[in-house]
Amino acid sequence: MTINRRNLLLSTLAGVGLSAVPGLTISRAADGKTGGVLVVSNSVEPVHLVGAFTTQAGPPTSKIFDGLIKVGLDGRPAPALAEAWEVSGDGKTITFHLRKGVKFHDGTPLTPDDVAFSLDVWKKYHARGRGAFANVTGTHSPDDHTIIFDLSVPSPVVLLGLVANESPVLARHTYPAEGDLAVAERNNSPIGTGPFRFVEWERGSHIALEKNQDYWDAGHPLVDQLIIRTLPDPATTSAAIEAGTVQVSSFVPLSNIVRLQKNADIQVIDDPRGSLYAVGAVVFEFNLDRERFRDRALRTAFAHSIDRDFIQKNLYYGFATPTESPIPPGLPEWHNADVPKYIFDLEKAENILEEAGYKRNSEGVRLKLFNDYAANNATHLLVAQFIRSTLAKIGVDLEIRNQDFGQFVNRAYTKRDFDTIIYHATVGPDPAIGAQRFYWSKNFKPGVAFSNAANYSNPEVDRLLEAAGAEIDPARRRQYYNEFQRIVQEDIVRIPVISPRYPLVARANLSNVIEDAAGGSGSNSQTHFN
Repeated sequence: MTINRRNLLLSTLAGVGLSAVPGLTISRAADGKTGGVLVVSNSVEPVHLVGAFTTQAGPPTSKIFDGLIKVGLDGRPAPALAEAWEVSGDGKTITFHLRKGVKFHDGTPLTPDDVAFSLDVWKKYHARGRGAFANVTGTHSPDDHTIIFDLSVPSPVVLLGLVANESPVLARHTYPAEGDLAVAERNNSPIGTGPFRFVEWERGSHIALEKNQDYWDAGHPLVDQLIIRTLPDPATTSAAIEAGTVQVSSFVPLSNIVRLQKNADIQVIDDPRGSLYAVGAVVFEFNLDRERFRDRALRTAFAHSIDRDFIQKNLYYGFATPTESPIPPGLPEWHNADVPKYIFDLEKAENILEEAGYKRNSEGVRLKLFNDYAANNATHLLVAQFIRSTLAKIGVDLEIRNQDFGQFVNRAYTKRDFDTIIYHATVGPDPAIGAQRFYWSKNFKPGVAFSNAANYSNPEVDRLLEAAGAEIDPARRRQYYNEFQRIVQEDIVRIPVISPRYPLVARANLSNVIEDAAGGSGSNSQTHFN
């Protein structure tokens, strides 16, 4: 067998149960902390591998690409592709000084043009980027290693939006000059500047990456290869972690976490410092393009039919916090607990439906409708089934449609062929990046995943969100977001249900599994075997 990159990969995959090809092994350096193959798992097949276009690119993005900055475990911006930056006194320009000598994986040098091109992509295609960079009007570059962002008004969130998993810096020369870049072939075999180089994508099985030997952060990454296995069944993931064929995953069934914590060969990492970009909520959302759901009384009845305590205890095994605010308690700086509450009260819900004219028919049914749940997490189906059983008690026939995750995204955000949906989405690290995308009328854009699926439009909410996005006084920003949360909970087009925590489960012989605020979505450039 010829010893080349392809055969080396295949021999490695054989060692982790992904290929029958025998052969080589990868040696570990004398220091015991470099080399080896790191295997992580993902629960769904990604749409593609470049997170500049979608929130659903999955783990590969932050490993193949870099952002201009990263956010440390202390929550503060730190250098990445930009080794330094300055914000002007009036807050309307941010000057980034790019590292010298950085090259893309094909050997092409990084330039300010690549950053400018990437910014255009983030603003156009990314559901979170559309809010994070809404106030960035353009860029200019005085030299080959400097790029200046021009802002219409100051924006306190731009830096937090520039991390690799959300805003990867793309190689401009690898994309066509025209057409829909979100469907470009390059998204399936990406070229970045990050710690790992793309090798292959075997759909339904794995994504294989290898160490970038020319990485700008000398000595990193610390492993030779990184394999991302696609394991839709959480029970299979749990077994793979226990067997050691997967070393890291955040997709282990929550029902297994307590048992795994007692296993000396496994570490369970439940560190809020690594979840700044993962704080979110499971929600039940209505399609306002359906006339019946424009009736607030109907939406209110549904809101009174959600038993959050049962869901927390029995479906999330305590690894979640009930929330009735669009910004959950996991972001205490912005969470407003003083919002309209819809306590679980089926009698009240039924009375609302009765008074609104939704009468039971001869079969006891008041109305029939569909629910589509996001199949990227098995618990979403359990939530849908529980809500279905609860609604049945007040005469609502909720039919759950089963489909894979890609079909869900297409149905909800492109075809818009849904009545109600259940999904989990992040709202951090700042409301302008996370929460705004679901309520801002300007973020209703069919084809953009996890945007304003409800087609909600409230001019006062738009005003508050846009004012908060441009406000640099923290106290005033908080006032804007408090009022925003109050209004949208009155309108109740999205019902916040629960804010889950998904602990990261890893083999005990690994260190630095979480290295920054991106947590399990981070680069793994510092992860190593002990």
